[in-house]
Amino acid sequence: LIVGNGEEKGAICSTLSEEVARGIVHIEPAMPQEQLPAWYRAMDLMVMPSRYETMSNAVLEAMACGIPFVASNVGGNTILGRTGAGWLFDSGSASSLCARLIELLTNGSELKARGELGLKYVVKSRNWAATAERLESIICKVLQQDKYSTRSKGVSAIGL
Repeated sequence: LIVGNGEEKGAICSTLSEEVARGIVHIEPAMPQEQLPAWYRAMDLMVMPSRYETMSNAVLEAMACGIPFVASNVGGNTILGRTGAGWLFDSGSASSLCARLIELLTNGSELKARGELGLKYVVKSRNWAATAERLESIICKVLQQDKYSTRSKGVSAIGL
């Protein structure tokens, strides 16, 4: 199951055309946000083979649905990998991704445990209250720095 669109969609469709025709691969285009949880929950494992990421909403959404992930070791995926909710592989390395997936095929019981860790992480630290507290902390730090640095230079506003 491949959900969504990306810069490699044409190449993926071409490469997997036989598998799509045989019904062993399904490609679902972009869809409304409210439909995504059902698709995530249909997965055993979410795979995010990005070459670049900031903080991957898709990985966080999978975690919020109790689905473990395998993601390339880039950007925010590195932080999410530290939660124990999934596994990372070397970015751009098909052999690293394949090795990780083969490892998981032989240890399916680990998937459920990692999914539960992801759900707990999202509930605890990615809720609105926790996000507001982090934002408030960042603003306070910026304002504190501003008090000692930019105001003395005649700057009176901060852009966030």
